[in-house]
Amino acid sequence: MRKIILGALLVVLILGIGFYLYMYKGHRDVASETPDATLSAIQIQENFKTDYETSQADYLNKVIEINGRVSEFNDSTVVLNNVVYCSFSAKINVGLQDSIVLKGRCLGYDELFEQVKFDQCILK
Repeated sequence: MRKIILGALLVVLILGIGFYLYMYKGHRDVASETPDATLSAIQIQENFKTDYETSQADYLNKVIEINGRVSEFNDSTVVLNNVVYCSFSAKINVGLQDSIVLKGRCLGYDELFEQVKFDQCILK
């Protein structure tokens, strides 16, 4: 009987440790990851508009490298070619109509604004 109780406690302890490690793992570092795809801003938006389901599977929550021309910007956000919205964690220095290449995590497609959303972006 004592062995059964100790065995059950051991299993519960192992499951508890596993759950803790899963829930409190370190943050994802997009800057150190290699991109899963490299596209222009226009290409990725067209992909989402023409085949939403496939694009969700291909790009959602993946690191993508995007190139395009700055159409709007402020301290920590950039819009490329009016179709890709990018959020940076720090202040960036870009100008209107600059051609830039960035890397970030794809959050999906906003059908209302017809923009692909990215966060954790960095300039390359």
